[in-house]
Amino acid sequence: MLSPLTKLFVPCTLLSLFTSPTTSAPLTTRNISSTPLRILPLGDSITWGWSNGQGTNGYRKELLERLVASGASVDFVGTQTSGNMTDNQNEGHPGWTIDQVHAVLGPALDFKPNVVLIHLATNDLNMAETAAEAWSEAPERLGGVIDDVIKRLPDAAVFVAKIIQTKIAESQKRFDAYNAAIPGVVKERVDKGFSVVVVDQSVVGTDELGDDLHPDPAGYAHMGNIWADAVLNNQALLKPVPAIRSLLFTMGVFDGERLTQFAVWAPVAFFVYFFTVAVYRITLHPLAKYPGPLLWRISPIPSIISLLRGRISFDYKVLHDKYGPVVRVMPNELSFNTAKAWEDIYGHRVGMPNMDKDPIHVGAVEAIPGATNLTMAPDVHHARQRRALAHAFSKQALLEQEPILKGYVELFVKRLREMAHRGEHANMVSWFNFCTFDIIGDLSFGEPFGCLQEGEGSESANWVVLVYESIKAGALEQATRRFAQPGSFGQRCMMWCIPSAIRERRYKHLRNSTEKTNRRMATKTDHRDFIWYILKQREKKNEVSDDEVIMNAALFIVAGSETTATELCGLTNYLLRNPEKYRRIKDELRSACKSEADLNMDVLGSLPYMNACIEEGLRIFPPVPIGLLRTVPKGGSLIDGYMVPEYTSVCVGSWAAAHSANNFADPDSFIPERFLDTPENKARYGNDVKKAAQPFSLGPRGCIGRNLTYVELRLILGALLWHFDLEFADGAPLWNPKDEFKGLRAYNTWEKSPLMVKLTDIKTPA
Repeated sequence: MLSPLTKLFVPCTLLSLFTSPTTSAPLTTRNISSTPLRILPLGDSITWGWSNGQGTNGYRKELLERLVASGASVDFVGTQTSGNMTDNQNEGHPGWTIDQVHAVLGPALDFKPNVVLIHLATNDLNMAETAAEAWSEAPERLGGVIDDVIKRLPDAAVFVAKIIQTKIAESQKRFDAYNAAIPGVVKERVDKGFSVVVVDQSVVGTDELGDDLHPDPAGYAHMGNIWADAVLNNQALLKPVPAIRSLLFTMGVFDGERLTQFAVWAPVAFFVYFFTVAVYRITLHPLAKYPGPLLWRISPIPSIISLLRGRISFDYKVLHDKYGPVVRVMPNELSFNTAKAWEDIYGHRVGMPNMDKDPIHVGAVEAIPGATNLTMAPDVHHARQRRALAHAFSKQALLEQEPILKGYVELFVKRLREMAHRGEHANMVSWFNFCTFDIIGDLSFGEPFGCLQEGEGSESANWVVLVYESIKAGALEQATRRFAQPGSFGQRCMMWCIPSAIRERRYKHLRNSTEKTNRRMATKTDHRDFIWYILKQREKKNEVSDDEVIMNAALFIVAGSETTATELCGLTNYLLRNPEKYRRIKDELRSACKSEADLNMDVLGSLPYMNACIEEGLRIFPPVPIGLLRTVPKGGSLIDGYMVPEYTSVCVGSWAAAHSANNFADPDSFIPERFLDTPENKARYGNDVKKAAQPFSLGPRGCIGRNLTYVELRLILGALLWHFDLEFADGAPLWNPKDEFKGLRAYNTWEKSPLMVKLTDIKTPA
């Protein structure tokens, strides 16, 4: 078998300059041992070997043993790894649909397998659909995968499986229809002369499953035997693969003279290659006409460095200031900073497909195989999930949830009052996080995390830290996707370079959320949390699976706590740096609210200056300052008047757009008055393009929790300013907006330094 090191070099384009393939005459039949098998197992989590949350050898172990026992030389290839076999490469992607696997097929085919085993569509057919056509089109989408395989590898033997059974009755009906269509899909390719074979894996029954979808060990062994029988019974289709031999062996690596020649010419070849690529990217590439710094246009390295430094949002803003409304920030990425670009990229595109999440984008939480959350789901699944979840975020739900929110705000005030009376300074970064974390924990799981009660250093407070660290880990993964095609072997290699302790944070957050969600779903209660509304909706129409509920609950913890707390920190910082604004918001609030009972949604929502401060805070310090990447669909798309080629990565940087002088007067100054509708303010700020600031994004994937965020901001900020006078304890030097927060870093959201504040209790003095 090939070693993993050899596999690393097989797909590299440059290696072709230094290889000498050997070939033999085609054979029609032969003993299996005479044809080395380079096998690409292609599919989803079943191919990967999913079992109880872990990647196992899956069917590949039994398949390997059978083929080796028959005298074959076997080499598994692929960009993924799972299981404890020495040769554990495969192309199984947990949770992925046919289209997602198809999108990253290229690097896997670079391994030049002569046997491809395809078991695909479990995730397509298991996800509830709004339109049956999407299920019925699954065989056609599978055909597209097969066509790409045989186009790239016309001599490969392609074995296409009828997929295994499921315990989910509704899904099984779709599985049966899909399996019935497989022979027709295969026959169409066979009639064209290609080596494609139907393999009936549907005989693996529900008694051989470890859960609803994935085989148990006996089921995987059964699958392996079925694959082995198919390969052994179709030996006539097996063609030899070129044996790739490196130049070092062809020349004689121990030949001193030739080794010297190699040492001289290899760097030259690399230089010529990269020089050629650079020239292409700045002259002939489809994005060659777009402006940007030379190094950013020819290489992803500058953007990766910027991302890892936590400065990508600020760097994009600087580039827009220099180059204009559209900047080429990577060889295949454009950044925009206009209101029209917001609409064109993220808005509803009537008569055209919406722009999908770019493969570079990394979700806020780790995925469960076979399930997606609201932010990462394909359009049709996103619409279904959003319908099911929308009831939990409706205005009626907010009214019913107000007592829950106010209870935690009162506890927040109580804990701050205790600190004030002891003469302690409060790190508002921690306490805002504790409050929003307890609120979203109760709304998601029906129980608080206990952060406000237990305070800093507690186990619950450690989960708060874990949430941010999981976001940061996602940014590191995005860096690997910027460097190499997502899902490619190169990108997976770079993922291995991320310390396991960092990657583990994302899994730990998902595990914690799974435990709490399962406990809440097993509890019958009238507590009006998100799951109560979701379960009520499921009684009418079962639109979301248990795994999707878990995934979205984990998402709500991230999106509903960290971002709101971040905005409260930013707003507090700007108010204290602008004494006149701070005085005005306090006066308005304390005049309108005569008692603590007045600190409610209705009263606070009616205060013009307070709400103008919130809007300006969201503009000048957006909780998510980065650009959310989308992919231009096939055929290209018009964005802010620019015809952008298909498959280009595009975004609007929230920070870059909100801080552009083309969009806002004095964009780096905190001016709530720009959001007040008075003649004086209209005269000064009437030309502001307010739609250029979209802290919640917009369109079909705009933030579903927007209304909840506004309520939290009003209740928490209102209570804080009504009960206490605030002042910086140390001047908050790291929070100084000068030079764009040099003391802070932003990954997907902000990495916040302590914000130390002195509190003076004006309601119940010590």
